[in-house]
Amino acid sequence: MAGDWIASQRQPPPALKVKPPSPAVTMREWVRWERGLQFRAWWGQAFPEWANPSEYDLELLAGDYYRGLSDHMAKGEPWAFQQVGRIERDRRQAKEEQGTIHEDLDAWLKKDTSGWDTSTSPSDTADGAPRGRSD
Repeated sequence: MAGDWIASQRQPPPALKVKPPSPAVTMREWVRWERGLQFRAWWGQAFPEWANPSEYDLELLAGDYYRGLSDHMAKGEPWAFQQVGRIERDRRQAKEEQGTIHEDLDAWLKKDTSGWDTSTSPSDTADGAPRGRSD
């Protein structure tokens, strides 16, 4: 679509037979525009059919996917059972990894800090330097 729009800027539309008022746009310029958040917001509003799917759209697609997978399982298709097994394995692995992250964070937060001076924050010191141990 971007290529079509750029090409349309180089030649007058057939109905008008006049050069369009906007200057020709190169693909390099288009890519530069595309990197800007304002452009993406404008493009999504002007052409919503080309916007990325929303979270709700993705949830609906996931529902259709799982419903279809369930239908194929009901028909006894082995590939569907294998796919569910892979999904469950990946889900369990992600949950275990998430648990490990939480365990590491909990362990770090529970470290013995009794030897540290926590009475003031670093920004409260005269020179802005962090306070060390109060041994």
